[in-house]
Amino acid sequence: MISSRSSRTISQVLKRHYTIIILIMSISSIIIFGLNGFIFFKYDQIIDQYGLFNDYLVAINEVGQEMESIIRQENFDRKNLFFFNRDKLLSNARRLRSSTEDLNLGRRYTDLYFLAQSYTNEATSAIRLMIDGYPSAAIPVYEQARHLFYLTNQHYYRTYETLALNVNQGRQQAARFRFQLNAAGLSIIVVLIVISMYLAAALSGWITSPIKSLTTIVSNAAISNHEIDTIVIEEHNIDEYDNLTTAYNIFATRINEYFLDMKRNADLERKLHDEETRNLKITNLLKVSELKALQSRINPHFMFNSINMIKNVAFIEGAGQATELLESFGSFLRYNYDKFDKVVTIKDEYQNVVDYFAIQKIRMGDRLIFEIDFDQSTFAALLPCLIIQPLVENAIDHGVSSYISDAFVRVEAKVVEKRVFLTVEDNGVGIEKKRLTRLNSLILTDNLENEFEGSIGISNVISRLSIFFNGDLHYKLEARERGGTIIRIDIPYKNDNG
Repeated sequence: MISSRSSRTISQVLKRHYTIIILIMSISSIIIFGLNGFIFFKYDQIIDQYGLFNDYLVAINEVGQEMESIIRQENFDRKNLFFFNRDKLLSNARRLRSSTEDLNLGRRYTDLYFLAQSYTNEATSAIRLMIDGYPSAAIPVYEQARHLFYLTNQHYYRTYETLALNVNQGRQQAARFRFQLNAAGLSIIVVLIVISMYLAAALSGWITSPIKSLTTIVSNAAISNHEIDTIVIEEHNIDEYDNLTTAYNIFATRINEYFLDMKRNADLERKLHDEETRNLKITNLLKVSELKALQSRINPHFMFNSINMIKNVAFIEGAGQATELLESFGSFLRYNYDKFDKVVTIKDEYQNVVDYFAIQKIRMGDRLIFEIDFDQSTFAALLPCLIIQPLVENAIDHGVSSYISDAFVRVEAKVVEKRVFLTVEDNGVGIEKKRLTRLNSLILTDNLENEFEGSIGISNVISRLSIFFNGDLHYKLEARERGGTIIRIDIPYKNDNG
């Protein structure tokens, strides 16, 4: 009985569990990424402070060099370069002042800023006095500027020591923090792996346990030789399992029905087979009796001798056409009696068709045109006796026998890729389309014999070919475009060599 509790698909459960894992991994990654970003930010601040600190030193030295060149060497062309370096020094000092949040460093950077301002003011005053032509007044101011330069450099190096100490402490703190962060990230990864393994084991048991039970039942059913039992659906809360179990029960029910039908059909077929065996034995006995009766009525040897005697008398009396007819008829009759139950070559069949045509030619005269085109490569091919002549007889009797003139029958045999293609074509009255379809559908049934009463029949020819070549043949009755009928037969090329 199917459970009334709400069930879930495997896909839904997997999505829920994987969503939880992905969510934990995402949050952990974001936190770790943010903390790493904070560390990189601190490092960037340290690098920026080092850069600004170095730029401050370079700028103050360049200002001092330009001031020395102008005051000592009176090289007034360098005044623009002096003012450029002065402005750069003040800009670096301002930036350095605002580059830290540490109170101790902040005070020292502020002192450097004001020292830079005082130094550049004194240096600027000395340069202007020198340019205006007051060298005696410029020298004291220049000396005061050099003193400020000395004080600024001293304060710079003391500040550098403080900066280096703070940077070293900050680097150590950052290293400890990064180690702790890496440890936390590794712990999170381990926890996620453990959670994933637990969830995988739980999901595997939840999914595979009922599937294994179902697999065992199906495997037992596969090797069973009796009716298959259905499954009672238990409460597993898995939609796929419920669907599989339901489908299996439907399958088992149908198999059991087929099993019962097969048993009934097997019993019926066994009875029919026994009945057909009895009928076949009776039929064979009848055919043997019929053959013996015919043999007792006609002695072929006596008949052939009589035909030869009549032929000789006709020849003596000058009846040439009768002689030719009796000779062809005797040859045709001897072939049919001597070789009917034997395997012959297509060359034998060719000669038999020639003899049969000679008889029909005397019967129908010039109103029958007969063409025979056999490739010599077909002559060695083997087939049952009396295959082609019945087809030619059928074409004449049922196709062109009523024609007053221009009756046409053509027989062709050729070999293509180790297969023999036989074609018998006539321009007779043809066969209606519906009847042609019926003949093609009945070509291997006893009903086709009724369609060609009075002849051995196409069905007999095709049946014997099918038995001889183990079913490896193709055949088709076609309506000829210009009126008449074509029968095409395709059989393997088989000779004495195999």
